[in-house]
Amino acid sequence: MNNEKPIKAYRGESNTRIYEYPNGKVEKRIGGSRSWRNTNPGNIRHFDGNPWNGLIGTDPEFDIFDSYKNGYRAIGKIFISKSKRGLTLAQAIREYAPEEDGNDVKKYIEGVVNDTRIPANTLLSLVINVKLEAIKKAIVKHEGWFVGETVTSSGNKTPRKENSKKEGQYIWRTSGDDKVRHEHAVREGKVFSWDNPPEGGHPGEEYGCRCMAEPYPNETTPHLEKILGK
Repeated sequence: MNNEKPIKAYRGESNTRIYEYPNGKVEKRIGGSRSWRNTNPGNIRHFDGNPWNGLIGTDPEFDIFDSYKNGYRAIGKIFISKSKRGLTLAQAIREYAPEEDGNDVKKYIEGVVNDTRIPANTLLSLVINVKLEAIKKAIVKHEGWFVGETVTSSGNKTPRKENSKKEGQYIWRTSGDDKVRHEHAVREGKVFSWDNPPEGGHPGEEYGCRCMAEPYPNETTPHLEKILGK
C-alpha cells in the first residue's frame, strides 16, 4: 500500500488545489468544500509561525495539510491551548470562528454544545481530557467537509512540474498583498514563455508561491523581449 504524502500544495484556478508528490505525481482537487480541498477539516486560518505537522502550503488564507490526520490533529492542539488559557467552550468557539470572519457564532456554539453535550459556559480545562475527540468531530461537522473531484496524473521517478508541457506564453500575476516575495512582485503583469521559465520556475512552482499564470493569446503576442523592455 502506498502511503506517500504530498510535499507541496497550492491554489490553482478557481476552486482547485494542486498537490505535488515526491515521485512527480500531481493531484488536483476540484470543487468540494474548502476544508476538503485543503485537507484542513477545521478550516484553520494561516498565520506565519504556526508549526503544524504536515503543513505544506496555503490557499493563501487557510493552511493546506498533507493529510487529514495532521489537519484533524491541529484542531485538537488549538483547543488544548485554549483550555490552558482558562477559556470556556463558548469563549474558545468565539475565538476560533469569530464574527468578523462571517461566522454565525451563536449557531456555531449551539451546534458544538448539542454535538458534545458540553454546556457553553464549561471551562475547557475540566473536560478537555475526555471530550477533545467530540469537540474535534463537532468542529469538522460545522465546517462542512464534503468531497469533490480528484484528478491525478501518473508519477515518474523524476519529479516534474505540471506546467512543463505547456506551450506559448502567459502573464505573471501575483496575489497582490504584502506577502508576495520581491522577486515575484517585479514580475507582475510581465509576459513569460512556458518553455523558458524564469529563475525559480513558473507561477506556483516555488514552495509557498501563490502567484498565477494568466493565459495570453499567442496569436497576438508581441515579441517577448519587447514586452519585457529588453
